[in-house]
Amino acid sequence: MVLAPARLTPTCRNLVADHAATCILPRVVPIPSPEFEDYGIVLRGSFNPGIFQPSWFSHQGLIPEGQASAADISLVNRQIAVFRLDTIIVQVTPDLFSVGSDGEPVDDLLRDLVIGTFRVLRHTPLTMVGVNRNVHLQTESEAKWHEIGHSLAPKEFWTPITKRPGTQSLTIRSERPDSRAGHVDITVQPSARVRFGLFIGINDHIQLSDPSVLPEGAAEITDALEANWDPARQRARSILEHIGTLL
Repeated sequence: MVLAPARLTPTCRNLVADHAATCILPRVVPIPSPEFEDYGIVLRGSFNPGIFQPSWFSHQGLIPEGQASAADISLVNRQIAVFRLDTIIVQVTPDLFSVGSDGEPVDDLLRDLVIGTFRVLRHTPLTMVGVNRNVHLQTESEAKWHEIGHSLAPKEFWTPITKRPGTQSLTIRSERPDSRAGHVDITVQPSARVRFGLFIGINDHIQLSDPSVLPEGAAEITDALEANWDPARQRARSILEHIGTLL
């Protein structure tokens, strides 16, 4: 279990400042570990899927030769490339490059693979990047599951025109907290993998500072990914902790 950080109330701050012996803090809310989770990085731009083969990554020194030879290749042609490197899944189409993991916490490896790839292919025009984290959390009961749905999307407005309204999907878009162009999307849905569970998807999205100008290469997006990596992970953790207070 991960514990959400407690915060001192103004009264408690005053008491601490006065060296008081006792202070009542807000209740610390336990955040359960996800039942399932996955990580991903998605790039938009212009790609040649046919070159993205495990052997190419190995020849560029981006993955070990043994990992390349053991890759599970689903399809590689001029229109699409799909293969697995251990727990990393690579998918490429003419306008999308995606790497993800389906359970193992290899998010730093994903970052290194993406940045390394497009420092080699530095002339590839990239227009945007999304850092994604998806989790499935278990609630304690069906009643709690419904309660969370009502908290996130109150049903009073819908009751006069619907019968037993229920929350199917809720997406909140936030402006970025930094100066970069883009947004942060938070999606909450009933989990398709956990009975009476929650699916929470977080997309930390960055795009070119001037989308009307065709990029000359990959540098602006890869530099943004590198600089935003740790802040994006901390934002995702804070979002999960905040939603976890409902559990």
